[in-house]
Amino acid sequence: GYAHTLAPTYSATAQVLVNGITGGPSAPTSQVNVPVNMSTEQSVAQGTGVIDAAAQILKVQPTVLQAEAVKNLTVTVPATTLTTSNVLQITWKAGSPRAAQAGADAFATAFLAGWHQGLDAQIASLRATLSRNVAELGKQIGHVSTQLSNAAPTSALHTSLEISLNELTDQQSSASSELEHLNTYNTSGGSIIQAAQPATPSGIS
Repeated sequence: GYAHTLAPTYSATAQVLVNGITGGPSAPTSQVNVPVNMSTEQSVAQGTGVIDAAAQILKVQPTVLQAEAVKNLTVTVPATTLTTSNVLQITWKAGSPRAAQAGADAFATAFLAGWHQGLDAQIASLRATLSRNVAELGKQIGHVSTQLSNAAPTSALHTSLEISLNELTDQQSSASSELEHLNTYNTSGGSIIQAAQPATPSGIS
């Protein structure tokens, strides 16, 4: 009868602890510990980019996985008693325990890889900006140094140029220090608790 056409479905859940950029003890705090917008990342984890990356991991066609994700993928952010957690729970439903586990893990891996790339891009952008600043300040220091060498030692101009040179040198030192500290940043983006194979069906389809 009809009941014989129903097949069991299995659900497996992987968890991603999502971190922003974190820094070493000498890293300026302005760039680190920026709160992660988990509602945004919840949407990203269900988006086309992550689905396509998960399809590569699972070795299936992206269009096939996109169609399956509509009914088989669930991404939640569990709320704690104090605040929203930084955990994404990624659940995948499939026809076998192994497939459910593989699907959940693939989406978790794909999401974290994309998140890590985004953090790397932020650091790369910051590195480029700071490098430009250091170079530009170097040019200004050279220009002011030349003017200073040509100014009369007791003149008001000499005093003014000395002050400018000190300010520029301090700015360059600060920018160079920030640039050096970029190497202490951690852009791993978090960690994954892989899904366990479900022992019993979660439903029927």
